[in-house]
Amino acid sequence: MFTNEVCEAAIGRLSPAEQGALKQEAARRACSINEAMLQVALENLQQQLYALPLMGKRLQLVKG
Repeated sequence: MFTNEVCEAAIGRLSPAEQGALKQEAARRACSINEAMLQVALENLQQQLYALPLMGKRLQLVKG
């Protein structure tokens, strides 16, 4: 699957310390290291998007 290949390539570029931290995060979330990588990446992207000003206003997080 494409997603697994992308995750494995990204994880391979992490330092041993970063890989260890990601493994700990995967254990904390009770998921695979690839799933943890995707979840963390999406959360980071979401935080960055909501920090961007849009026409002078900040986006608001709306959970549905």
